[in-house]
Amino acid sequence: MSPKCCDPLIGKCYTSRNVVFDEASSWWTSEKETLPDSDSLQSAQLQLDLGVGEVSDDDTAQRLWRTGVYEQPSEEGEGEPSRTVEPRRSTRIKRPNPKYVNVVITEEEDATEPETFEEAQLSLEWNKAMKEEFAALERNQTWELVPKPRDVKPISCKWVYKLKRRTDGLIERYKARLVARGFSQQYGLDYDETFSPVVKITTVRVLLALAANKGWNLWQMDVKNVFLHGELDREIYMSQPMGFQNQDHPEYVYKLRKALYGLKQAPRAWYGKIAEFLTYSGYSVTSADCSVFVKSVNTKLATVLVYVDDLIITGDCEEEIFLIKQNLSVCFQMKELGQLKHFLGLEIDYTHERLVLHQKRYSSNLLKKFGMVNCKPISTPMEANAKVCALEGKDLEDATMYR
Repeated sequence: MSPKCCDPLIGKCYTSRNVVFDEASSWWTSEKETLPDSDSLQSAQLQLDLGVGEVSDDDTAQRLWRTGVYEQPSEEGEGEPSRTVEPRRSTRIKRPNPKYVNVVITEEEDATEPETFEEAQLSLEWNKAMKEEFAALERNQTWELVPKPRDVKPISCKWVYKLKRRTDGLIERYKARLVARGFSQQYGLDYDETFSPVVKITTVRVLLALAANKGWNLWQMDVKNVFLHGELDREIYMSQPMGFQNQDHPEYVYKLRKALYGLKQAPRAWYGKIAEFLTYSGYSVTSADCSVFVKSVNTKLATVLVYVDDLIITGDCEEEIFLIKQNLSVCFQMKELGQLKHFLGLEIDYTHERLVLHQKRYSSNLLKKFGMVNCKPISTPMEANAKVCALEGKDLEDATMYR
């Protein structure tokens, strides 16, 4: 592309390929003559405009800037001080991409999860949550207060606090849970088998695809204090929890009648309980996944998927689905969550004749954790063909965030 050259003396503009750029010199002569007044320069610029139309002051200033008239150094310090032209900046109002506008997390920043009992007892909400949990344990007859036997070392317990949030990030409730420190249990003495089947994520996806294809409704139910329904086959003693010691017998211990969170055999005990109940109700375990129970009524099906304390109920037999929900509420303390919205980190949106699975909440948490909420979106946020070598790079000063 040939550059355009202008001659301010004759007032003409022409194109030439035979051009040499002398960046070390300027329009000044060896005698440092003063340039003509700005008015004459502006008139010369107007003549060189090739008849495009009127030239604004901003365009003139830009041209003068490109030709080097402004900001020229003066060794002798003579003449008027040079003028500075500030770079132009965009005045557009920046708006977030509507595709990622929901990435912003609307969480209540002041609410945090306490780490210790001393910290939690200063809050009214956490105190109320602990009282509700302790009352539920006693109402379920989880233990009995007995003198400490000789040569028996009771296991300790602790309070664990968790904020239950909705999919939009707002707090749903404060949850305090009493957990036994099962790491002090001894194999063969306090427990035997600990294996408990857990549903596969592939099974969940297949069931959701089947429900979307057949037009089945998806219902979700939650079991309150799920591990408390499991029966223990060993004698286990536990110390009294902090903040709820018996005033008359503070040295006594609890003899557990039912499983408690933290015990190694608690998941297996609960699975045995729920599997026994569903089998008694006419359901059979599928051969592909032990956490899926199916019942056939004439030509219709009812399916129950179990993941610890979360149940998904679906099928085309509405009468059986209504009946099993009623029976579960009678046998266990259930909480009906209505139509399935959130399960194992997956969020489900219902549209016309299809289901949309996404992880908006999970992605938002990751962006906030690493301080990237306000970053610009990109289809491929990292190099597609990156090759990582264990011997390259340098060690991180603090690798906690990546573990």
